[in-house]
Amino acid sequence: MPNSVLVAFFFFLYLSVGSASAQPASEVVAQAFNGFDEDYRDKWGFDELREDGDKAWLGRYSPKSGGLWILLAVDGREPTEEETKEYFEEKEAQRERESSEDEEGGPPRRPIDSIDLDTLELEQGTAESLVYSFLPLGRGDQAKMMKKMRGELSIRKSDSCIEYLEITNPKPFRPQITVKLNRFFSRFDFGSPISEDNAGGGACETIVPLGTQFEMDMKALGLMNIDVSVRATYSNFILYSASGN
Repeated sequence: MPNSVLVAFFFFLYLSVGSASAQPASEVVAQAFNGFDEDYRDKWGFDELREDGDKAWLGRYSPKSGGLWILLAVDGREPTEEETKEYFEEKEAQRERESSEDEEGGPPRRPIDSIDLDTLELEQGTAESLVYSFLPLGRGDQAKMMKKMRGELSIRKSDSCIEYLEITNPKPFRPQITVKLNRFFSRFDFGSPISEDNAGGGACETIVPLGTQFEMDMKALGLMNIDVSVRATYSNFILYSASGN
């Protein structure tokens, strides 16, 4: 390869790396979250397919009904009366838990609030994405446990949108003397609620969660094993007014 071509190649490589690092990571990440609609549940109706290892629950959420959930199917069939009751009670408990956590210092409501922006490091840069590592943040009782976790997030280059955010434990640890946490994994996938092609360019606007995944393997008191694995995907978004009418 001629020297002039080599020089041009490495100069281009330098510019590519430099452009990714010229802007502080905290600004890049903050910009990526600008389009996240933290009040999306006040405006959007959507379907949730939740798989918990035993059953696949298909439900419908609508702000028009005051935030109530409707169970549409279980494992692709019509739900039984008992399953409908179980589902409704679980969703009511979830809503009460989220409301209580907002008031009493539970997990941050905004995804960006779970990131210590001062700890961001660029781990990988490709033609499509920038992948950062970070130390997670927590509130209240979670703050101490989050110090044992590590986070990763991906930002799409074409429109500077957040693609996913993960938090996991690099190795087992004891959040309490009688409890050993072997595995913790939490992931949120983000995208547009209306675009079929979430990899499209343009401005990063109206971003919502399109999927979540949660896994936990924990042993308590040396006797009781807790093994949880839940995956949910969200689709069929319908826009209502901000008031839910």
